[in-house]
Amino acid sequence: MDKLQEYADVILTSGVNLKKGQKLNIACSYGSYGFARLLGERAYDQGAGFVNIEIRDNYLARARAANQEGAQLEYFPLFSQVQSAQCVSEEWAYISIDNTDESHVLKDADADKIQTMTKTSRKGRDILLTSLMKDKIPWNIVAFPNETWAKEVLGDDATAEELWKVLKPILRLDQNDPVAAWREHSETLRRRCRKLEEMKIDSLRFTDGDGTDLYLGIPKGSKWEGGGALLPDGRAFMPNIPTEEVFTTPDRLRTEGFVKVRKPLQVLETRVEGAWFRFKAGKVVEFGAEVGEEILGKFLAIDEGATMLGEIALVDGSSKIAESGKLFGSILFDENASSHMALGFGFPGSVPGGDAMTEDELRDAGCNTSMVHIDFMIGWEKTNVTAMDKSGKEITIMKDGTFVI
Repeated sequence: MDKLQEYADVILTSGVNLKKGQKLNIACSYGSYGFARLLGERAYDQGAGFVNIEIRDNYLARARAANQEGAQLEYFPLFSQVQSAQCVSEEWAYISIDNTDESHVLKDADADKIQTMTKTSRKGRDILLTSLMKDKIPWNIVAFPNETWAKEVLGDDATAEELWKVLKPILRLDQNDPVAAWREHSETLRRRCRKLEEMKIDSLRFTDGDGTDLYLGIPKGSKWEGGGALLPDGRAFMPNIPTEEVFTTPDRLRTEGFVKVRKPLQVLETRVEGAWFRFKAGKVVEFGAEVGEEILGKFLAIDEGATMLGEIALVDGSSKIAESGKLFGSILFDENASSHMALGFGFPGSVPGGDAMTEDELRDAGCNTSMVHIDFMIGWEKTNVTAMDKSGKEITIMKDGTFVI
């Protein structure tokens, strides 16, 4: 089978677990439209009820930011709000192809305007984003190898085909049965989650001997997630391909200490490098960055929740992504090479009874709420993670970036 068809089938089967008659929305850039079309064709082959392709264009976003002001940037069309509501009410599946071919386009755009546009879009699509985060409908984020991304990862002379060779083992497309390989990997991550839940962790501490000393509280009865999620009808799906993480939602008010970010990332479509944060009583009270400090400040100012943690994820240093030694410039891949934290909204499913809670109830239970969610990679080969239970008993979970439980 052609590698693109095989990849598409993994996304539709292991990713969103598309059922016969289900409708599907695919968000992509202009450069990945061909692959989005292939996904749609394969979806129809599998009995999809309807397929819609939605193009996101950073070039248009840049032009808008350059030419519009104030209230113009706060406009969000009613038809997009209706579309979001319809996707939720009809339980569409949702696939997003990471915009790796246009990641550089907004780097010089006005930070204030990008912030306004991001907030407006988040508000307009709130009903959809809330349903995705509560796993009410199946969703999946993937990336598509292209020439621009290949050059960013492998060098100026690299081709998309060369990038494919790097990604095949990461995506488990080098296996005889990739779908079965993802099923087996999913169960490995689920077993790790069960082990962490059995420990009844009250707090975690991250240290690395190079400045990071971060304490995070974990709400009582928190669920650890990884290897996929379950829909209300019991079907399993996998929000990210690839995925190597196990994660939970920390107590939004119990983060203390200092942490360095170990990998560059995109914040509001702008590259940020060498970031660091200092937390007190759950909030970022100081921050900095070698590159992109201004845009980082704009992100933190979006709402109060942007200054607080919504996720902590543990990733073993032996993952195929980590073993590649590559910086992919895609949060989808880079977050799965390194333990990470996320500023912004937490996952209601991690909180006992969280899927049925209001936002106020979630905050009272310790789960952060926000319009945004961005992962920051804080783990590396020197990272140690210690868990503590209510009695103060300490257990080493990770040593030098590797699980020891």
